[in-house]
Amino acid sequence: MSAIHIHPDTKHRLAELAQTTGKAPADIVQEALDSYLDDLEDTEQAAAVLGRIERGEEGTITLDELER
Repeated sequence: MSAIHIHPDTKHRLAELAQTTGKAPADIVQEALDSYLDDLEDTEQAAAVLGRIERGEEGTITLDELER
């Protein structure tokens, strides 16, 4: 794993959460980072689709059309 700087307040919160949950701090950080990256990738993909829609490269349908 790469070395990172963690703000002292965040480090304290992480230690408290680790103690409360019984999870290792590294596991909590890994879960949080995975979740953040998943969200960021979803956001980037949505922005790419929106761009294609705005450029007319991709279309949309209404809910009524989808339900039919």
